[in-house]
Amino acid sequence: MKMHLALVLILFTAIVSAQDDVLAEKSRRAKQATLAGDYTTAVTLYRELVAALPANPGLRLNLGLTLEKSGQPAAAIPELERVTKAEPNFAPAWLRHVKTVPGPLV
Repeated sequence: MKMHLALVLILFTAIVSAQDDVLAEKSRRAKQATLAGDYTTAVTLYRELVAALPANPGLRLNLGLTLEKSGQPAAAIPELERVTKAEPNFAPAWLRHVKTVPGPLV
């Protein structure tokens, strides 16, 4: 039984490690696409990353920023709001959120 559990843990660790590598590569490609101005690709990749890691505020912030850069501020706002609600002290999200929301600040 111990051998079986050890094998399961080794396989699980290998799967998680491979998954991490895939997500890291996807994140690298999303950053490259953003820097190249290919916002359509970047948004697609960031959406996939956020789906895989929904609690990661940095990925959701990057999605919001990329949506904003692609001329979709209305789509960026909910993403930025999710970050500020989940991480109230995450200053970069607040700064972008304030700049993205139309109208005067109350």
